Amino acid sequence: MVTDNPRTARDALIIELLGDIGAVHDEIKQLPKNLKGSLRESLELIADAVEQAEKTAQELQRETQSNLKAVSELEIEKLNKETRSVIEESFSKAINDEMHKTEKIALNLQDTLQKFPSYFGNQYKKLCYLMAAILVLVIFVCGFGMTALYLQSKSWEQRSVGIFNAYQEQQKIIMTLPDNERNKFRK
Repeated sequence: MVTDNPRTARDALIIELLGDIGAVHDEIKQLPKNLKGSLRESLELIADAVEQAEKTAQELQRETQSNLKAVSELEIEKLNKETRSVIEESFSKAINDEMHKTEKIALNLQDTLQKFPSYFGNQYKKLCYLMAAILVLVIFVCGFGMTALYLQSKSWEQRSVGIFNAYQEQQKIIMTLPDNERNKFRK
């Protein structure tokens, strides 16, 4: 039939084509609305994705900071423990060395004290009495010397008081002189 009636077939094709063009035209008119809706949905999806990414970044930052803080606290604690152990070790080593030195000195002193009576024989008691007598003699000599110095300073003090009194008397006499005579003493 299409071949029998070319005009009606052509008209039918033109009508169908015009219908399709109208449908395409309607779709083209709807395209900005559809595009606007699609863009809006896409922008909302992008905004949601950006917001989620920011939240995730902030959460990662907080977790990283807390992890860094925890790691630094652990390192500080570890460093404190290591420092404490090094200090304790060096302190105990120093104390041990000093204890050994002190022990050697004590043993040496003990040996010396045990040998002391043999150095002087039975005379060490006499030596102690002699040292005490010398000490008493030194104390008496020092006491005598200090007393002599005290008495000497007293006499010097009395002499300086006498000189000062004589000076004041001379000044009183000079003040009673006439001005021309008084000026001679001032030069």
